[in-house]
Amino acid sequence: LRVADRDAAVAFWEGRGARIISPGGPGATFVGFGAYRDTEHFALELAQVSPESATKLVNSVVSYIGLSMLLPQQPPGAEDTEADIPDDPLARFLAARSAKPWSMQDASGAVDALRGADGLEVKSVASAPGDPFAQFSLRTASVETLAASATFYTGVLGMSEVGAPSETQRCFRYAALPGGALEGVPTTLVFRVEDGFAGDSVSTEECFDHIAISCVDVDAASAHITGGEAGETPLAPVILEPCGMFGTRIMGVRDPNGYKVYLVEEAGFRSG
Repeated sequence: LRVADRDAAVAFWEGRGARIISPGGPGATFVGFGAYRDTEHFALELAQVSPESATKLVNSVVSYIGLSMLLPQQPPGAEDTEADIPDDPLARFLAARSAKPWSMQDASGAVDALRGADGLEVKSVASAPGDPFAQFSLRTASVETLAASATFYTGVLGMSEVGAPSETQRCFRYAALPGGALEGVPTTLVFRVEDGFAGDSVSTEECFDHIAISCVDVDAASAHITGGEAGETPLAPVILEPCGMFGTRIMGVRDPNGYKVYLVEEAGFRSG
C-alpha cells in the first residue's frame, strides 16, 4: 500500500496488535503478525509516497481489510497503543469471546494516511483461528472478471476456493504448511463485485500497488505461466521476467483485473 504518512500508518497497525516485521528500506515498512522473512503470514508493505503524490492518493481497488474477531481489538477512537495479544491461539480465542464486530471509517488520522482520499475500510470479521490479517478484499469489475479471477488464483496460482461462491464474491487462500510458523488458517483473498467500480477507471495514484506471493521455484512458475517451450497460450500477461532482486528471484504477472502479482522465490527470501 502507498501511504501519505508511513509513521502514522505504522502506529495505526501497531495499535491493532501488528508489529514491524522489517523496515523494508528507504520509505517502506512491513507490518504484520508474523516474523521477519516469514513466508506464511500476511504482511502489509507501507510505502511512503512523496508529499506531492500524498495529496493525490485515492482508493478504489481495496474493498476492506478484515482483522480476525479472535484478535482482541481496540475499538475505533481508542488510543494507538500496542494491543496486548496472547501468544497462545486458545488464549486469543477465549480473550475474544465477547468481541463485537466493528469497522473504521475515518477513525483517526492514521487511517486517513492509509486510505488516501477515497477511503479504505478496516473492520473485524469472523474467522477461524489463524493469521489475524483474516481477509484482504479487492474489488472486481464484473461477474466475468470475478469468474476469471477464480480461474487465475486457483488454476494458475494454486489457491483453494473457500466458502460458498456467489455471483458477487469469491474467496481464495493457500493451505497452512504442516508444522509451519502459522497456527491455523492463512489470510483469505476476497474478490467482490461492487456497484460503482468499473475497473477501467483505476487511477495511477491508487494506494494499492501489488500482491506478492512466495513460491518454490520462480523459473518453473514462469514456464508454467508462459507455456514454456511448448508454445502454449500464456496463462497470464508477464510484466516482469524472472530476475534477481532483493536477494532472491522474482517475476511479475497481471491477474484478470489488471492487478500486479509478484512471485517471490521462497528459499532466497528466507535467507536474504
